[in-house]
Amino acid sequence: MNKYDELFIFREAKINDVDKLMSFIKEHWRANHILGNDRDFFLYEHGNGDRINFIICEDRNNSEIVGMQGFIPYSWDEELCHICGVMTMVKKGIAIPMLGVELIKRFIDIVNYKTYCGIGTNPQTMVPLVKRLFGRFVCKSTHYYQLNEKVEVFKIAKIVDRKKSCEAIVESNSAQLVEFNNFEEVKRNFVLNKSYNFLPYKEDWYIKKRYFNHPIYRYRVWGIVVNGAVLALLFGRQVECANTKILRFVDFIGNIEDLVHAGKGIRNIIETNSYEYADFLLHGIPESIMSKSGFVRKIEEEGNIIPNYFEPFVQSNVDIWLETSQEEMVVFKGDSDADRPNFR
Repeated sequence: MNKYDELFIFREAKINDVDKLMSFIKEHWRANHILGNDRDFFLYEHGNGDRINFIICEDRNNSEIVGMQGFIPYSWDEELCHICGVMTMVKKGIAIPMLGVELIKRFIDIVNYKTYCGIGTNPQTMVPLVKRLFGRFVCKSTHYYQLNEKVEVFKIAKIVDRKKSCEAIVESNSAQLVEFNNFEEVKRNFVLNKSYNFLPYKEDWYIKKRYFNHPIYRYRVWGIVVNGAVLALLFGRQVECANTKILRFVDFIGNIEDLVHAGKGIRNIIETNSYEYADFLLHGIPESIMSKSGFVRKIEEEGNIIPNYFEPFVQSNVDIWLETSQEEMVVFKGDSDADRPNFR
């Protein structure tokens, strides 16, 4: 037994820990955080039968929670288990040093994942720590966008350099986007539970829970269809703000190269729905593929603003850092808890 075990218990949380975890979040993370105020959403996001997807550090003397590491599983497959880390925190004022590092070590040991990612990593505190001590790859997400060429005045975005992203779209009469209205339609038309190069493995139950059963957000799901076959899935969410609306693509399942077949369909969706623009926050897809899909990369120096924060809305460019267990891993805004409601 080391010095940490003498003072603390590290364990997976149970259902009867929910109230204590929510109180910890409200007191030590943020008072109006949705996970500290909405029990139903907490259980949707982290419930797992009689278990809760948090590793907690508990004071042996009084059973007080002094640290937490949340996580979201995509799969429990022994060889393909992917886990996203969320909300790592240790209570301030703890006398024993490096407790946060020890908590992450225990999280890794207890969960025993094969691949890992986290989005929203603090660049001042966590980025250097996880890079140096845990060997994770860290970087800024890349932000791509496609403007609606018919919009003259932008309210959400601020456009200084109006790049015509549609010029690079790969045109194909045999390719289209077909929207699925429910999970059963997806099951009938697309082969689920497949692994793809560089993408975290996502089982069917996760896809259903994440994008079809979400209690607050309504996601739209399209199949990328070529010659009548559904090759990939594309996930997005409409955001309304400033008396207008945009489309945020948040996830993709399939071979990355097949995204190029979606360009014409994405342009049609943008124009048909009068979206100001569509965007895609991600890491790991080559810019050439994004360009052929109709997207341009946001470059800070060009002066265009494509906002990332909408709860509350902030019209500025914000860097979103991420960490992965492998540098080549492809991750999207829908991964981890990067596309989670903030307030309740």
